[in-house]
Amino acid sequence: MRSLEDEKLAACCNGFLAAIKSLWKDHYSDSKHPIDNYELVDIAVPNKDCGFHMILHAQYWDGRSVSHFNENDMSNICKILTYKWLKYAENDAAWESILNLKI
Repeated sequence: MRSLEDEKLAACCNGFLAAIKSLWKDHYSDSKHPIDNYELVDIAVPNKDCGFHMILHAQYWDGRSVSHFNENDMSNICKILTYKWLKYAENDAAWESILNLKI
């Protein structure tokens, strides 16, 4: 797992932040919500299931606080998300044969 102590990751994240701030100034210059002082923050999440944590935090982020998910629920959350991805209307992969399922 990397954190902002990793120079390459920090540089990449700072690049994204600078681009977002620049676009904000270009498109929302009259906004009452300036973001000039926003900084990068490392959000500590468990190393287990970090990809699912990232997806869930992105899906449920309200712009202010980080959602809290119970680690005991992660197994069921993974199953639910996997099912949704497999059953997605535009998923044209032959996932039954890829997974060697007899359905």
